[in-house]
Amino acid sequence: MSFHIVMTFPISLGVPGGGTNGCIQIARHLAKCGAQVTLLPIQTNRYYGLGRSDLSVDSSGANIEMELETDSVKVEPIQRISFHYLMNSFWVRQAVLAAARKEPVDAVIGWHHELVFLMGALRLRKIPVGLITAGPDYSNFRGKFPGKYLRKTAVQRSVGSANIIFAPSQFTRNNLLKMFPEKSAAIKVTHWGVSKSFFSAQSNPARDVFRIVFYGWFVPEKGVFDLIKALGLVDQSTPQKWEFILAGWGNDADVYQAAEQSGIIEKVKIVGRLDELALVRLLETARLAVLPSYVESFGLAVIEAQAAGLPVLAYQAGAIPEIVQDGSTGWLVPIGDVAGLARSIRTAMENPGRTAEMGLAGRQRVREMFSWERTAGQILGELTKIRDGIV
Repeated sequence: MSFHIVMTFPISLGVPGGGTNGCIQIARHLAKCGAQVTLLPIQTNRYYGLGRSDLSVDSSGANIEMELETDSVKVEPIQRISFHYLMNSFWVRQAVLAAARKEPVDAVIGWHHELVFLMGALRLRKIPVGLITAGPDYSNFRGKFPGKYLRKTAVQRSVGSANIIFAPSQFTRNNLLKMFPEKSAAIKVTHWGVSKSFFSAQSNPARDVFRIVFYGWFVPEKGVFDLIKALGLVDQSTPQKWEFILAGWGNDADVYQAAEQSGIIEKVKIVGRLDELALVRLLETARLAVLPSYVESFGLAVIEAQAAGLPVLAYQAGAIPEIVQDGSTGWLVPIGDVAGLARSIRTAMENPGRTAEMGLAGRQRVREMFSWERTAGQILGELTKIRDGIV
């Protein structure tokens, strides 16, 4: 009989972001490793907050659920409660225990707070619990009382009760150890992978224009507005032709307003949220990816860009220094150093041959170090060892 894993996820599979992508890929590759996977995503569009808005067609995740079904992942969405995000944890508890009544469950994997009311029941049933800690920063819970206190308490209870914690980077592991020094043996660095389609990218940038790309969420913490300011400095100091393409989601008007204020509105274009194939095609036309996030637990977009053969310019933030080798596969500058971003962009423009070489070095390093097969194999192996030790 195959190893049965029930996975929970605190938002819909259609909500964009690295966490959602990671959940989908881990579930898919656990199934490819031979596990029986039941995935229970909560049908909401935010991790935290009150009074959730209804999901749009794009964020419902129905198409992704069908794709996962073809990969032998059973998806059973959990309906949300609008009053408070923690209330959804009661529905998660019911859904997981119902799955365990139908057939034996060998392990449960959770992500954030959604297992907070389930830990005791799983311990009584001797079902191992793994937690994937993909949050950006576990040492800094933002917000005001009582919301900040509730989030911190939910995470503390979940992490503190888990049999094993899968941290996607050494940064996240160190972050967790500040709160849970007693969990040192249980916190395992389990790097994430990258879709193989990015390795298929064939570099074909325009010869007369230096194309720079950013993709992700258009919010300050992703550094997109710092990047726009940096490009304004670049435009004032170089005669070289360049253009800036943004793919992702957020408030387009804020991006265009920032570009206009920096005097580069004519060189900026937003192409919206792209599927994986369209993103690969975009990366093929670029020479540099700039992804200056203020904090990252791993940096999935960074290794995707590197797998496509692009050098990456980023901040020295979170786990990024574990992924980008400064001066070898890209450039790293201190957080908030807009002038540093501008200098590195000019360096990339003025040295196209070296820039291309750095992109190829990054691709090779990602190929050697990061794969979803390795991620899933490590997770399944650790859970199997724990299950065999408990039962």
